[in-house]
Amino acid sequence: MKFFGYFRNEKIEGAEPREKTPFPEPAPAMKKALDKDGTLGWFALTAEDHKNLGSTLNPDSKLTHQPGRAQYEVMSDEEIEGTLDGALQTATENNRNLIENGYAQLQKDFFIKSLAFLESVGRLPKKFEGFNISSLPDLKMLEEQYRKNG
Repeated sequence: MKFFGYFRNEKIEGAEPREKTPFPEPAPAMKKALDKDGTLGWFALTAEDHKNLGSTLNPDSKLTHQPGRAQYEVMSDEEIEGTLDGALQTATENNRNLIENGYAQLQKDFFIKSLAFLESVGRLPKKFEGFNISSLPDLKMLEEQYRKNG
């Protein structure tokens, strides 16, 4: 059996680098949903966007029962605030595992993108109005420190 690519940044014996096995161009609907997620973020996605991205929704999901509406439109103010609180907590937690595996950075990016989008649609919770993004930790620097110090 021949493997393709790399595993944990180590070359697998006999494997071809990913550059030689490119992924196909996504379908137009998937590309549109990817662009929306990349620019506006998760709160802007509809049930159709989730489907086009290949994800599944819980049949009881609010999005499933309200087609065409975006995540922020079907969530209460408390749910939005709770989601942002969770992302902020993860992004600012000095947890080596979260930082090294990239999850803290993922949550930081989600948080920053969400603040901008929610403000633009008038749904930013009051506690996050005027939030100073520069107060967030430099996760790349922390990761380098962890690697350096073992």
